[in-house]
Amino acid sequence: KSKPLFFFLGDSITEQAIDPAKGGYIPLLQNMVSRSADVVAHGLSGYNTRWVLKYAMPVVEEEIKSRTYTPSVVTIWFGTNDAVIMDGSRAEKHVSVENYQENLVTIVRKFQELLPSADILLITPPHVDDEARREHAEENTGKFKGVVDRSHARSGMYARACVETANKIGVPVLDLFTYFSSEPESVRNSLLWDGLHFTPKGHVIVSKLILDKMKSEFPAVEKALKTWKIIGASVLCETDPWVPGNT
Repeated sequence: KSKPLFFFLGDSITEQAIDPAKGGYIPLLQNMVSRSADVVAHGLSGYNTRWVLKYAMPVVEEEIKSRTYTPSVVTIWFGTNDAVIMDGSRAEKHVSVENYQENLVTIVRKFQELLPSADILLITPPHVDDEARREHAEENTGKFKGVVDRSHARSGMYARACVETANKIGVPVLDLFTYFSSEPESVRNSLLWDGLHFTPKGHVIVSKLILDKMKSEFPAVEKALKTWKIIGASVLCETDPWVPGNT
């Protein structure tokens, strides 16, 4: 049986998570499962769910149809850009809550059609550090100087919509917003380097949360991660050692 393949699709939080220099959760996960599963990630900075459907999914569909990769688990993590403030400095990325939910359903359905046997996990947008985003806004120039783009409250609104959608269509969801919001504000905000994207410490937490969620929700993942696809050298030292006289 082939190795399981975990496919991570998301926005800039995922794009930055691909970078080992940022301590990203993708290489952390890859390291944790390297002998048992493969990892593919598409991080699309700035993308909302509308743009995912219009511009990203046709590419992903073609990649999967051509067997460039065949995911056994798909994680879908969007909402941070959909949730931008409508009269804020990034209003062009805004997607209404209702359309966000509809888009999530469509994305999930597309993956279910492409990969009938794959497991799918939705991930909510995480928390936002409002003070850090205010400071970030002060660095803007021109008409957007001091104009905030995002807020913790709006992120929560879209996180709840993501959970509601997941429950409605019967797919598991990892509610990162609720998880991090249960921590003291100073603690959770220390895990974001710009009020939006995770620090290396934050990525460590996220990597463990995602892997634990996949293992608890998907029995096939739990089973697959207990075995190595290629036998370990420590076993071969016992079962197939070199002996004098053998080449």
